[in-house]
Amino acid sequence: MPLLQVYERFRLPELDMRDAFLLVVAGALVTHLIYKKYEVQPSSYFPTFLLLGLTPCLCSSFLLRHFSSPVTVYVLGFSTFYASLLTSIACYRLSPWHPLARYPGPVLAKLTKFWIVYRFYRRDYLPNIIAAHKKYGDIVRMGPNELSFVNADLVPHLLAPDMPKGPSWDGRRNPDLPASVIVTRSSKEHAQKRVFWSHAFSTTSVRDMQPTITRRVLQLAEELEKRAVAKQTVNITEWMSFFAFDFMGDMAFGGGFELMRDGDTRGLWKMMDERVQGMAWQMHIPWATRMFLKLPSKVEAFRKFTIECALQRMKNGSSVKDLFYHLHNEANTVKRSLTLEELVVSGETAIVAGSDTTSTTMTGIWYFLLSHPECYERLQKEVDAAFPHGEGDALDPVRLAEMKYLNAVINEGLRLQPAISTFLHRAPEQGSGGKWIGGHFISEGTAVNVPPYLLHRDPRYFSPNPESFWPDRWLQEESTISYTNNSTGGKEVKKERRVKVITDTAAFVPFSAGNRNCVGKNLALTEMRAVIALLMQRFEMRFVDGYDTRRFEESVMDLFITKVGELPVRLTPRT
Repeated sequence: MPLLQVYERFRLPELDMRDAFLLVVAGALVTHLIYKKYEVQPSSYFPTFLLLGLTPCLCSSFLLRHFSSPVTVYVLGFSTFYASLLTSIACYRLSPWHPLARYPGPVLAKLTKFWIVYRFYRRDYLPNIIAAHKKYGDIVRMGPNELSFVNADLVPHLLAPDMPKGPSWDGRRNPDLPASVIVTRSSKEHAQKRVFWSHAFSTTSVRDMQPTITRRVLQLAEELEKRAVAKQTVNITEWMSFFAFDFMGDMAFGGGFELMRDGDTRGLWKMMDERVQGMAWQMHIPWATRMFLKLPSKVEAFRKFTIECALQRMKNGSSVKDLFYHLHNEANTVKRSLTLEELVVSGETAIVAGSDTTSTTMTGIWYFLLSHPECYERLQKEVDAAFPHGEGDALDPVRLAEMKYLNAVINEGLRLQPAISTFLHRAPEQGSGGKWIGGHFISEGTAVNVPPYLLHRDPRYFSPNPESFWPDRWLQEESTISYTNNSTGGKEVKKERRVKVITDTAAFVPFSAGNRNCVGKNLALTEMRAVIALLMQRFEMRFVDGYDTRRFEESVMDLFITKVGELPVRLTPRT
């Protein structure tokens, strides 16, 4: 039936042209009010269609009597509707009536989350948030309804139990699948899921995983020795990734990845890397999640692979008490077991969260050690003293945990290059009415963010030399610094003085904090100690000749998870 006949049949009230356009504008304003009160969720596509599709269509119908062409009517009507809607949103977000109006920040960030999306897509969000805090101070408005805090005194409150994950985490999950423990926003649901993971990463469970750690670290050393003997250049970034991926594959699904042995022949690492890169910017527009899931990507291929791994692991049963053993509740330690879908999602989470983060951190530590030969030599001496020649491999977890300089090196690597650089994202519990934090009221609709990278390099919390790799800051209470005094007859005189070493552990959050912290922290530290100590014991490592360290520094980028470029080194077996 032609549109004009529909118009005649239903006899819409006749409005003159001005009033008809005003009705379209009014429809846009009402839509804005509705969306301001009821945020769009990834699953609310039908209400979205009604508001953004049906509303402008209905309002535009009042223009039919004024134009001969229905196409003209709806082009004008929809254009007016969306122009009015966007103008209303922009005016409100920049107005003094917005709840976050008093907080400074980049204008585009106040207007739209697409500013953050663009920055992550361009892979330059990290320098932008650094610049924003340098310009505006400790609290910066980095989104229409989002604040970024760099204040150690507020960290315990920002990452408290009553501040669960923020709305951007909805963009990191498939709304048609169970939520993993990492992306679950409900505190009650999170506590139920966390039980499985707490059992899996308890002190006893990590001890049970030690044989697997030992086997994989020895395999890594053997593979690297082959290349050292052949005098090949080794990309340590790649090998840290292969090790971490193989080990987490063992933990999550009982093994079968074998990247150290075969290389990435199936493109598993590339699949996961594509997922990480896409999620980095997609998570900031969670209402578009379903649309992104419809686009071609390797995410689905990775999911199919993990389903196959889960089914095979269930078929094979338990040979070791790995992560899957606890998630599948094979010891009946909790009242219920996870479904196959939950096991697959949990396995994916373990691989992404456990491999990418650990490998990036270890690569960063190697870079810092090689850039500071005096630190490298000192650590190697500590390893040799703890594990004298002829007394076996440097793999005893008890002795490794007691090595002060090794642990200081790891802490310093975590400080300078945290695996999550800028995004500890929280919001008040839904239904709580909001929360006061240090004189700032955080409403339910407001997200807060703590960027570890900025906290870790703040001279208020880490000094002297917060930008420098200096493991001794974790071991000393005072240090000697050199300075130049120009007051003696106009001549420069070099002097030294003792200063207090500031190492504020409240500002040290590489594993987050509170009840949403990284449940795998103990396992990650155990892995890193073993890898670093054994490779220090087995090899002399150095940059390839002519390597410009700026290449590595410039390759570091924030894709939610910190990503680094190639780190080419030469290895020489120690005798």
